[in-house]
Amino acid sequence: MRKNIFLFSLILTMLITLNFNMAYAEPNENVEQNEERENEPYKTLEELKKELKEERRQIDQQRLEEIRKKEQEKREQLGETENLEKNDGNEKKKSEEKKSKESEYIPSLIVRLRGKHSAKYLCSYHFVIKDDNTESELDKTNFDDYQILLKKPSLKVRAGEVINFEFSEKPIKVRAYIWGDEIKELQMKRGTIKVPQLDEKIVVGVEGTYKNGKILYAVVLDVRG
Repeated sequence: MRKNIFLFSLILTMLITLNFNMAYAEPNENVEQNEERENEPYKTLEELKKELKEERRQIDQQRLEEIRKKEQEKREQLGETENLEKNDGNEKKKSEEKKSKESEYIPSLIVRLRGKHSAKYLCSYHFVIKDDNTESELDKTNFDDYQILLKKPSLKVRAGEVINFEFSEKPIKVRAYIWGDEIKELQMKRGTIKVPQLDEKIVVGVEGTYKNGKILYAVVLDVRG
């Protein structure tokens, strides 16, 4: 019995000693690390200045790269805008040139009723223009469906009234017809027609033939019988 008590007391004493050593091991290590840091040499003023200078250089380099990136994006955007403006300018120039040629070479139509000029619609034209030993084609279609033209503003007329058609340049041949599912020729004398005996809205096509092409106008009539 006494022997067991002695062994138990010995083991207990060993355990207490082991825990005491472990408890003080970590503080001792921290003390050693602090002593090592204290033993490290302090940085000189020059070294601190160099570190600060390097940090500033890196910051300035980063800012410079950001500025260059923004400038590059701005140049790219400006380049796209300039290209768009250039393309728009070219398209506008071509359109103006085409309108200039149209007004110069394409005959216009005058529609007279009761001594007044009336509305007409340029449907299509095709001309071959010779200029300085060169040939160019003027070709355009504005309307090719009389149903669309029927929705345009019309000229209110009475059956039997006389309408006069006059081109700015006299054609070799001129014809007029009712434009619909079936083409119905209208008798034309000296550029005039009589409004047909109808009571409806119609589209009258007026076609002029020239040595270098053809042109077609349309006049929308709201005929009251």
